[in-house]
Amino acid sequence: MKLHIQKENRLECAWDLREGTEDLGNWAVSLARVPLKSGWEYTLKVTAKQPAGNVVITVSEVKEGWTRENYVFAPAGMYNGNRFKSLPLEYPPIAVGNVDDVPDPEPVITDVPRISKDGESKIELMAGDLSKPLFGYFSPKNKQAFFFLFTQRSFPEQDNSIRVEEVGDTAEFALVVPGYRSKIYHFMHSDCQSDDKGADMLAGESVTIRFRLYEQPCQSVTEYLAQFMDLRKEFNGPDEPVNVVPFSKAFQAVENKYNIHNWVCTERFYRSSNADSSICSQWQTGWVGGGMSTYPCFLAGTHLSKHRSWQTLEFLFREIWMGSGLMYGIYYNGRPYGDSIDPEGDKNILLLRKFTDAVYFVLKQFLLFEKDGTEIPEEWRKKLQVSLETLRDLFEVNGQFGQFVDVSSKKILVRGTSSAATGIGALALGWAYYKEGSFLETACKAGEYYFHNYLEKGFSNGGPGEICQCPDSESAFGLLESYMALYNVTGDARWLPYAEASANLAASWCVSYDFQFPAKSQFARRGIKSAGAVWASIQNKHAAPGICTLSGVSLFELYRATGKAQYLGLFREISHSITQFVSLDENPFQNTWGGTQYGMYSYEGQSGERVQLSDWEGRENVGEFPGGACWCEVSIMLNYVENPGVYVVVDQEKIFCFDHIIARTVRANNDELALELENPTQYDAVVSVFAEKSYQQKKPMPVNPWDGYQKVRVEKRGKTVIHLTK
Repeated sequence: MKLHIQKENRLECAWDLREGTEDLGNWAVSLARVPLKSGWEYTLKVTAKQPAGNVVITVSEVKEGWTRENYVFAPAGMYNGNRFKSLPLEYPPIAVGNVDDVPDPEPVITDVPRISKDGESKIELMAGDLSKPLFGYFSPKNKQAFFFLFTQRSFPEQDNSIRVEEVGDTAEFALVVPGYRSKIYHFMHSDCQSDDKGADMLAGESVTIRFRLYEQPCQSVTEYLAQFMDLRKEFNGPDEPVNVVPFSKAFQAVENKYNIHNWVCTERFYRSSNADSSICSQWQTGWVGGGMSTYPCFLAGTHLSKHRSWQTLEFLFREIWMGSGLMYGIYYNGRPYGDSIDPEGDKNILLLRKFTDAVYFVLKQFLLFEKDGTEIPEEWRKKLQVSLETLRDLFEVNGQFGQFVDVSSKKILVRGTSSAATGIGALALGWAYYKEGSFLETACKAGEYYFHNYLEKGFSNGGPGEICQCPDSESAFGLLESYMALYNVTGDARWLPYAEASANLAASWCVSYDFQFPAKSQFARRGIKSAGAVWASIQNKHAAPGICTLSGVSLFELYRATGKAQYLGLFREISHSITQFVSLDENPFQNTWGGTQYGMYSYEGQSGERVQLSDWEGRENVGEFPGGACWCEVSIMLNYVENPGVYVVVDQEKIFCFDHIIARTVRANNDELALELENPTQYDAVVSVFAEKSYQQKKPMPVNPWDGYQKVRVEKRGKTVIHLTK
């Protein structure tokens, strides 16, 4: 392990670190370590004997016998070192690649931080660029895993950074304190001039740097990510969830906002955006809510919301559905558009993931209608069946779903991604609804294909329509949702290891700790807790409230099926975190983007897409909010109708809280469990309680779990006792 101390851009000290105290001229250095299972925890103290300006301290591990076959990883920042073909494209970088030459072409990414496939290269990332301050690698040759864990900060108000540099047959894994990058990434450009600065230290001033190194046997990339899952909450410091907005209050606020601001009277549909400046501002199929926002409204909405949701489905089958069985991706002011996001572009281009999302959620609604005895128009049933047949045939002909397709010819335009991962779940639900065996057969084939071609390689990519084929969170969660759908409808446990691999990868995109926002930022002033926010992609380097666009119930389902507590913990982080970010009249979010001091306040029910830890859109925007409304609102509604607020295993007297309430046992005997629910917030709550016995946990969840939850009203700052039979 090596130590370098730089002052005023000049190397002043280089040393091979060892335990004990060393006098290094102008510096005093002490290193202590404590053994861990498969690793060590280090505490390094560096003291300046004289005043020193612009100080940068680097602690590094140099790995010999290095090969570019090693899988280099940093959660939300690097997947296989981002060693993909890169093109210098401007936003939105859509529909690139040639599908005629190679069935499975190399993914194309934009100009993001990355290391190269050969030659010398390096990647530099701040702690705020990662979902957890951690990086490392897996060596297929040596069957070895390496993890380097560190803290967000060592100096006050200055985050740390990492550097991975490859030279010949060596690689250096370096922790840089405070963070310093030779080049920085700003939106779509990885070579921007750095404005990072070191720390100023007084004579006698010290800095303490804490980190952990783990090295342990590992057989595969999927095992490496499973090991990451085990370490994900290590060395974080405790995250402290806050009880501020109950699930039901957040749902009600968003539902009301949808009826006031999202209803398009002329054509009778719920729009998926409130912006008015682009063709994407009214309807986008799937992805960000088109045909999806109706589902929670049917389950828990008012009569008005249910009526308008029905009209929205009428609109979908009337204007969006095509005779090919596919659907237009965009609709604006009376006409459809393609997913080139260009008013003059080819309207036949479709991000297939939009279609698979919509089919998946419309099937959920059909299954709900069937259960409730609601008559479904035969035209809708036939059209959706044609859509499933089209999806089935697309995979059977091409061996994959592709990323972009032509909605008329059904030809794949862009391959190389797991973007349309929800197509697996759509076909699985299609089998459950239509009883067509070929749908399940293709779903199983697709499940195998995407596991072996993506998850086994340690990435999932291309979910959003404007990142080319960059690794992203949305496709990873889409795979998890689909594998659990396969398990739920078939009861076949063969899909659980695939779901676990998806969940471990998806977890790498979820903030594992409470980031220290700049002290004067809006998020710091509001006391926002970042644990549970979900990163977007390696291109769009921001976290957001919730999963785009899912509830995360698949994590809860996976916990019930496997009993592994880390999945329940991640589920709690995501579901509990999301309602912090809904604007309410009593506590509205304000547009503080770009240094704005007097920006507009968001109206009740709005939720924006930024939980900004990274400086990729400007250092001044870390912890700030750009205003606006987006898909997060749909995730907030899904969070209420699909996720339990309290989960009780009654025979074991285990209680798990996810909603913004406190649950405790007040009495227990052989016959019943008396549970007190306390609501510490300023809002009345309707809490969904899911109680079952331990032997029932292996039973798959129903597609629509809402009716299986007991709804309990708890007044603001009040308490209610419920009785559960053992």
